Amino acid sequence: MCVQSIHPFADGNGRMGRLWQTLLLAKWNTIFAWIPMESVLYQNRPQYYQAIEDAREANDSGVFIEFTLSSIFDIIALQQKHQDEHQVDLSGTQLAVLKTLKNKPLSRKDIFAAIEMNGDSRSFKRHINPLLIAGLIEMTVPSKPNSRLQKYRLTDRGNDLSLRLQRFS
Repeated sequence: MCVQSIHPFADGNGRMGRLWQTLLLAKWNTIFAWIPMESVLYQNRPQYYQAIEDAREANDSGVFIEFTLSSIFDIIALQQKHQDEHQVDLSGTQLAVLKTLKNKPLSRKDIFAAIEMNGDSRSFKRHINPLLIAGLIEMTVPSKPNSRLQKYRLTDRGNDLSLRLQRFS
């Protein structure tokens, strides 16, 4: 690979080169469409420019490729850490509640009937309340939590989690 192709524009504008890099990587594997390469490289500007210079001096693009791969690895590791920090450990009962709410909003009584469990206040605090706090379900009438018309439904986050869990079951 010609080293000039790493930074092909004489004016030093690497944005187009980084855009092409992102597009080619995304075409190869869609995960790269979600990795903000421009931001990753911007945050590591001194190392980015040093990698370009080192590759140019050595007439070998390996230095630049290693820098890029290392940057990609770092951002994936950071995203995984962020995801792990926000992961919610759910009990079997809570998973059953999510599954029950997949098709339509249900009242507290209907949820507990569907999972065949007593719906007393302790059960609610143990199984439903953590799902509300985690943002996996929400009230249909949030301004009146004790309304007899109150129902619970999946949030977008709860629906996403439910779909992911469904794939593995």
